[in-house]
Amino acid sequence: MKHLLLTLVSLFMLTICNGQRNNMKPLQELIDTQDPGWDQIAQWNTAATNHVEILPKDAARADSALYLTQLTTTSPIAAMVYGCGGVMVDNGWLRILGSGCRQLNRSLPEWNKGKSSFLNGDGSSFLLVADDVLGGFFAINAGGIDDYDIGKVFYYGPNKLKWETTGLGYNEFIVFCFSGDIDKFYKGFRWTGWQEDVKKLSGNQVISCYPLLWTDAGVDLASNRKVIPVQTQWEMYRIPAQRKIMAKKSTKKKPAKRKV
Repeated sequence: MKHLLLTLVSLFMLTICNGQRNNMKPLQELIDTQDPGWDQIAQWNTAATNHVEILPKDAARADSALYLTQLTTTSPIAAMVYGCGGVMVDNGWLRILGSGCRQLNRSLPEWNKGKSSFLNGDGSSFLLVADDVLGGFFAINAGGIDDYDIGKVFYYGPNKLKWETTGLGYNEFIVFCFSGDIDKFYKGFRWTGWQEDVKKLSGNQVISCYPLLWTDAGVDLASNRKVIPVQTQWEMYRIPAQRKIMAKKSTKKKPAKRKV
């Protein structure tokens, strides 16, 4: 399963990042009505212990996003893309990417385009699948983050500025978002009244803190918080992220682990 996921993610990245259109499967071949992955997501949602909001999908956007993924809807990743506009967890603290909608106006393939292929030219990279309100990013490692934990979800946090493995596959990560201890994962990074502040934001916005969270002064969140576009936050990370990833790959050491 791990190698299958790696292959699927690598093919997906080649498609959306390099604009390869040859031999792409038509939409009809990607929709599986006999074994839809959305049924599994619906079960996880029913059992959720966290506040989960499944965002409505726009049919045209869902068709387009699924076509770009080139994955069948038996896969939970493709099912998430085709089945909803995205998912907001804990009032929007966490955002899981789908096909895009008004509240979360970016699809998984749109958001990934051009964001990871610059790391190398061999197709191995990573797939961004979710992010949080503080500007942290979650990505499936397809070889571009580290040689270890291929197929696992990694987290790039604003407090450490490095990729850390969660040790979870995509399915396990979604279950964690729906029913895991999110308070523990973000211990020390939630302020009094954060729920109301986060509710006011769209899924395309993050809260940038100053002093910055990776500084000693920023750790206690005694900082000025301002709302900025998530794209701006990504651009702030991109060059140092690349430098750290490539340095990490050259050391051949196991990656740091972010406990969940």
